[in-house]
Amino acid sequence: MPLILISCLFLGVVSCVGEQEQEQGDVESYSWVRGCNYIPFYAANDVTLWRDFDHEVIDRELGFAARLNLNCVRVFLQYVVFEHDPQGFLESFEHFLELSESHGLRVMPVLFDSCFGEEPRLGSNHGWVANPGYRRLAMEYREDLDTYLTAIVGRFGGDRRILLWDVMNEPEQTPQYWEIMGRLRIESFLVWASTRVRELDPTHPRTIGTAGKILGMRGRASLQDVLSFHCYEPEPEFSMRLREAEELAEELGKPVLLTECVRPRQGQAYSMTFEALSRSQIGWFFWELMENRVDFTAGQGVFFPDGAARLEAAAAVRGEAPEDLEGFASYPLSFTAADRELLLHWKSKPTPVERYASRAIWARILLVRLHKARNLQSFARYMETWNEAERFYELGDIAKAAETLDGLLGQIEPVVRTWSGSQGAGSERGLTADEEERPR
Repeated sequence: MPLILISCLFLGVVSCVGEQEQEQGDVESYSWVRGCNYIPFYAANDVTLWRDFDHEVIDRELGFAARLNLNCVRVFLQYVVFEHDPQGFLESFEHFLELSESHGLRVMPVLFDSCFGEEPRLGSNHGWVANPGYRRLAMEYREDLDTYLTAIVGRFGGDRRILLWDVMNEPEQTPQYWEIMGRLRIESFLVWASTRVRELDPTHPRTIGTAGKILGMRGRASLQDVLSFHCYEPEPEFSMRLREAEELAEELGKPVLLTECVRPRQGQAYSMTFEALSRSQIGWFFWELMENRVDFTAGQGVFFPDGAARLEAAAAVRGEAPEDLEGFASYPLSFTAADRELLLHWKSKPTPVERYASRAIWARILLVRLHKARNLQSFARYMETWNEAERFYELGDIAKAAETLDGLLGQIEPVVRTWSGSQGAGSERGLTADEEERPR
């Protein structure tokens, strides 16, 4: 049977599930939601977030979210950490809820994640991983995963600190989804998981983070109390997607949220995104609050670990002009001048060119190579751009480059930042000769 026919039949079954429990009457609006996706600066994925849970770092960084006038935070949970230490995981999640509440933030936990599909393991310390992984979506793991859902959703059901449950992030963002049996496994798991979340917590809404396709929201509408989608397209497509989502929400009688957006390196700038959102009635979560080790697209976070910010990004989120911001410090080596952006990247960390959707954007970029010493923590984690960059400069040549370019870059003091312990206390100093020569 053709894949498209199987998919249509399956989605037809899904659309009938739970129709009787859809409520009539006025639809609650979530247009007030102003949120961010959050992974702390020390984490490369949700395994390291919870395995190495750092109370003080997370407290400080959620404070940055409050400075942006945000009221919600979306955070990814991870089954393999729970599996290893259920009590420790639940205690960490309780601490996270407490910290969020102290900063005026309601929490949207992501219970499962199909994005990219790499199987998670407790030792994962680089690269994004799925949750719980494609293998564990099979029927034989349902009992184990039910224990996980019961421990979290059952315990925190009705908790006012929870905004809603995101049952699964981007179910279609894994290679297996585009195979007949893989799609059936994932979609059947969604029916089971969404039904169990409703049984365990009838008070909180459920959603499923769809990767940009309106059809995905429609096909799974009966499994969601609140529709949600992701969009990383530039204008005018971005505004078109917002309108399509609003029309679908009105048609289905359900509220809708945009739970991922903003990708400056592929044309969806902060200023453009939030200007368009200000014209809509859709609540939002942008990607992402912190500059961290996550390997999706570098240069996406608003804040660096010491609290320095990308001022244009912070201003766009707050709905202000950069010059009107008060109390925000700018990171000295991340700025734009005369249509040229100075980016940092580690010399030994190339990235495949296929990671870039549009290399033409990078023709305006000047890159500075950094030699990374073993004892330095990289948080200006930008990626190499194949042959498209105009020229590479060594860190010690920045002043010389500024003169060559008629001062376009300004006179910049080359600095690195070092971090001590979990406090993340930062200091600035120049690179020593030994550090400049030492390989990673």
